[in-house]
Amino acid sequence: EQLDDLMSEQDRLNVLQDLLKEQKNKYRLLEYTRDYMEKSKTAFTSKYMGPVSTAFGKYMEMIMPDSKIEYAFDANTNLTIQECGLPRETAAFSTGMQDLFGICFRMSLIEAMYQEEKPMVVLDDPFVNLDDDKTKGALEFLEEVAKEYQVVYFTCRKDRTGEEKK
Repeated sequence: EQLDDLMSEQDRLNVLQDLLKEQKNKYRLLEYTRDYMEKSKTAFTSKYMGPVSTAFGKYMEMIMPDSKIEYAFDANTNLTIQECGLPRETAAFSTGMQDLFGICFRMSLIEAMYQEEKPMVVLDDPFVNLDDDKTKGALEFLEEVAKEYQVVYFTCRKDRTGEEKK
């Protein structure tokens, strides 16, 4: 009976050793993947964050020319805005401002990543949450962007087309 128990435990040990070996291989692959992703993030940051940050400021200036927004991007491309001397995450701002930050950030990425061949830009009512002043700046922003990119702009509201000034 003890011999049977010992054999059963030996079989269980063999199964567990195989499982341990398999898990160690998975762990090793995950370590390699993590290291590769960290290197990729570092390469992305060093190559694109300067141009993205510069372009972001340019686009914010197009939409809100009178506002001198101070901003910073971290290594994870998280945006913080200086307000009252303190860095604030974009989630602390109104939905309209979050939309502005988002559209400027996306256009900044496009500009940094596609320097030779310009992609088509599709916008589905990105300014729906903006007030009238910011909408005016946003439509001027679209006109400027459309000089360099093919822009497809969808909206349900006539006052967001810029047609009334033409």
